[in-house]
Amino acid sequence: MSNVEKIIKQRIAQHGPMSLAEYMSLALCHPKYGYYITRDPLGVDGDFTTAPEISQIFGELVAVWIIDKWKNIGSPESFSLVECGPGRGTLMSDILRVVSKIPEFVSAVNVHMIEASPVLIEKQKEALLNYKDINWHYDFSEIPSDKPAIVIGNEFFDALPLEQLVKIKDKWVQKVVSINEKAEFGYGLREMPPGFDLKNIKAEEEDVYEISPVRISYMRNICDLIKENRGAALFIDYGYFRSSVGDTMQGVKGHEYVDILSNVGEADITSHVDFEVLAKVAADVGIDDISLMTQRDFLLSLGLKERAAALMAIADEEQQNDMVAAVKRLSGKDKSDMGELFKVIEVIS
Repeated sequence: MSNVEKIIKQRIAQHGPMSLAEYMSLALCHPKYGYYITRDPLGVDGDFTTAPEISQIFGELVAVWIIDKWKNIGSPESFSLVECGPGRGTLMSDILRVVSKIPEFVSAVNVHMIEASPVLIEKQKEALLNYKDINWHYDFSEIPSDKPAIVIGNEFFDALPLEQLVKIKDKWVQKVVSINEKAEFGYGLREMPPGFDLKNIKAEEEDVYEISPVRISYMRNICDLIKENRGAALFIDYGYFRSSVGDTMQGVKGHEYVDILSNVGEADITSHVDFEVLAKVAADVGIDDISLMTQRDFLLSLGLKERAAALMAIADEEQQNDMVAAVKRLSGKDKSDMGELFKVIEVIS
């Protein structure tokens, strides 16, 4: 039994069943024993692989998007470039390599990394060793509030805690984590806490509806910042365009799906992102320029095929094969590919 599993079970024993959001928060981000706090989860030897780790093209195209949005907001002489959940720093490293060719951009940009993991911060510092003035923060509230900002995040929202509500006899109740007499994890139900408005959610008996107040709050803070000072936000994650019912929480360990109540603190826990909710938050803040699309359409619109062709022209046969596989993984339509599964939201003010 892991240390964080012991802590969670002790809390449940003392205080009763725990919400899924609290369980997820402790399992992933307990300040000493949380999954993200204690390890580098990325890559072949880790638990999952993200798009920036698949090919440099991903980061290069995101850089093209950033440059375009910087110009669209008037090429400010000072602005914040913020990455939420930067992983190993691979994405930001590729971005800074591309923008280094634009002196005006380089002199204007202030890079901010939002990261909770000490292990990953060290990885990011290694990846960004050749770049100066990189700022690390634990929370978005630490970002300067008086200048334009461009905010990005890849596979960030999926790991933020969420709640599951279940329709039982025409009433919504909250799903919780409990323990039995053998101190084994299980699920329970309790009265839904105040603050959730599910009147317009169409659901059948025992349907599950997922909602993440943390995601909503984070998105609102980002949109408030760029609405106040001008800017843009780009988030890429797996999920769906429109709100729907269904249990999408999943544990991942060694690139395989596992029960979220097993391997506590040793496995990732995520859920699909509701992009309609994110778009609604932006609209409620007063932002009009909001776009939703698949990762496939996003990358193709920025020149994925053209950039891949340019790289393949100077590559050997093995590198060309790797490039073909990477492009398929990033933009393909198969279930094992990211092209349709991953969605993109652009917010511009």
